[in-house]
Amino acid sequence: MILEKLLSNANISGKYFELKPANKVRLSSLSRLFSFFKQNAITSKSIEMASLHTINNVLPYVEGYFKKDGELNSEGKKLQQKIIDFTQGIAPMYEEYLKILKERNKYEYDDMLDQAVKVLNEDDSLLCQYQETYQYILVDEFQDTSGTQNLLVNLLCKDVDQPNIFVVGDDDQAIYRFQGANVENIQDYKDRYSKELTDVVLRSNYRSTQKILDLSRSVISNNTERLCVKYPDIQKELIASHDLRQKSIAEPELHVYENTFQEMVGITNQVASLISSGVRAEKIAVIYKENKWGDELIKFFKEKHIPFYSRRKENLFQLSLSKKILTILRYIASEKSIPYSADDLLFEILHFDLYQIPAFEIARASVHVNDLKYDKKTSLRTYLSLIHISEPTRQ
Repeated sequence: MILEKLLSNANISGKYFELKPANKVRLSSLSRLFSFFKQNAITSKSIEMASLHTINNVLPYVEGYFKKDGELNSEGKKLQQKIIDFTQGIAPMYEEYLKILKERNKYEYDDMLDQAVKVLNEDDSLLCQYQETYQYILVDEFQDTSGTQNLLVNLLCKDVDQPNIFVVGDDDQAIYRFQGANVENIQDYKDRYSKELTDVVLRSNYRSTQKILDLSRSVISNNTERLCVKYPDIQKELIASHDLRQKSIAEPELHVYENTFQEMVGITNQVASLISSGVRAEKIAVIYKENKWGDELIKFFKEKHIPFYSRRKENLFQLSLSKKILTILRYIASEKSIPYSADDLLFEILHFDLYQIPAFEIARASVHVNDLKYDKKTSLRTYLSLIHISEPTRQ
């Protein structure tokens, strides 16, 4: 794997060097980071320039990182070193990564947009051809576009006096930053076309009650990076416009927790309280942003014996029951191929909650079998079969 090769090269990876096999978490993080670089047209040179700018022009002026005499304090020096280590490790690895991809004639998903921008930048006649072909441009969910996607849109509008471009977006709904989405694209668009731009702010809301909208606004108003903060002419106070929603008397509540664990406990206790008061479980809904939070919440529900149904796509082979069945099948296949050869799988199977065997009993059996192996050839399977035959069935 290319990333493993890079991390195992001390001359390139710097402080990120590690011997094989490379840490899976680091490999995954590095893969996402390089993908982010591509989506935002970031080069190894721009990484170095940004780091240098941060060290010289940002860090020394951030309160909490410098002393009264202007020098960096201990925390500031630690952060400075982290920036240096990041730059000296990541920038060369990214440069080498792109070089290896080119040498091997490899092409990633993120390269499609990157190459399109590169070709249109280099070939004016091709750019003119596409500008003539696509004279009207509509971009939906503009807040979720990446830097490279924005470059592509800007190229299609390059040197056009009054481009026919229409974008729809809401900076308050920008949730895909981890995929390279950049809400600053909206700001760039507004500044780029400020002379000819017509703003249309949709204020009628047909999904929620006014009380929910007001509560939501009180929360999100703490975000100082919203467009309506920089551009006072943008008014985003939503008005409930659905007839039935306007008549709702439901009072939303805002609960604040110190951490995720407390939030999960709080939600679980609220659901348990509703059920105990007579509310049917199927009438209760919990909405979460990412599936991982649903997975976490399910663990708490199980502890409280709260029935639940999660509506989403599941990988059948990742389900707990499926894993157990596959383990049993692997054990059968191994035993059929080489009898008494898969005690490790049998040991795991005995711990399945399907059988409710005390862990102490399993450990005692395993220790006993290991002792017997010094004198004769035996296995856990043999021992269990003998126990089953010799001991009377308890009624």
